[in-house]
Amino acid sequence: MHMIRAQIALLDTMDVLPELSLFLELAEAGSFTEVSRRLGIPRATLSRRLTRYERSLGTPLFERSTRALRLTEAGRLLQTRGAPLLAQAKRLGEDVQQVDEVPRGTLVIATQTGLGREFAAGFVSTLRSHCPAVALRLVSSPKPLQESIEVADVILSEGPLGELDWIAVGLGPSDRIAVASPAYLQQQGRPERLEDLAEHALLTVASDPHHAQHWPCRDGSEIAVNPVLTSDDLHTLAECAVGGLGIALLPMTAVAVPLAKGELTVVLSESLGRKSRFYVLYPSIRRNSPKIKAFLTALESFIQSAGEAMLSSHGRHSEGWHRP
Repeated sequence: MHMIRAQIALLDTMDVLPELSLFLELAEAGSFTEVSRRLGIPRATLSRRLTRYERSLGTPLFERSTRALRLTEAGRLLQTRGAPLLAQAKRLGEDVQQVDEVPRGTLVIATQTGLGREFAAGFVSTLRSHCPAVALRLVSSPKPLQESIEVADVILSEGPLGELDWIAVGLGPSDRIAVASPAYLQQQGRPERLEDLAEHALLTVASDPHHAQHWPCRDGSEIAVNPVLTSDDLHTLAECAVGGLGIALLPMTAVAVPLAKGELTVVLSESLGRKSRFYVLYPSIRRNSPKIKAFLTALESFIQSAGEAMLSSHGRHSEGWHRP
């Protein structure tokens, strides 16, 4: 009898992940019809499976209507805690499958919105050559360390990192610097002092309300600013600066290419900005994952080749560009 109960308990546990996955699909879509279309499962089957899952939990997860599904309080709790649990279970399954050291499965790479689109396209090609059996998923958000930590296998981010319990590998400097196009400076004049910024159009990152209104100075202080444009997308801000719309304070990694091409130049380099570093992070528990090992190898190879190519093609003609 005890053996039978143990087997039933094991089967119940194995049923949890598929039903949790189905629940999360329904929670995201808010509709039986949409999930039926996505998964190719009849609406009636979806409804029966959801009802069975709710009965096993002893509580309703949705308020149902003819048009939509609305999460109950219990449903919201399950969505919040269930999504990272399902992601971890999938990672565990992939790690078990890779005991032969061949990278397989899906690698989720998170980075800050707009942080080097030129980098992404080139690096994906390099990474695919190192691990062709791995599917890649790129996730971007204004705050990847806070918003993508539960789903990402690796995160590319600027420091500081706080108390995050992940392995952090420094990739080099990514100082925050103020940049503007030569055309803008010719028309509006080059600021010589921090106080001169009050007379200029300023473009700034919006992800942190305080930093959007206060720019860091090299001596550790801050200067209050009144930006004309804020955005969470670093690429958008860099493009606006290239287009002559104003002075932007951005990470070096976001403006390296336009600096190298001479489309942007650094202003107030001695007094405005702050030192920072760019990191790749991954969970310490997955340090031996073949996927992550392949990622790190490909990243090192790409950074070396891309840096050499950029310097050889643009470096000698770019004012204010320094190799990280």
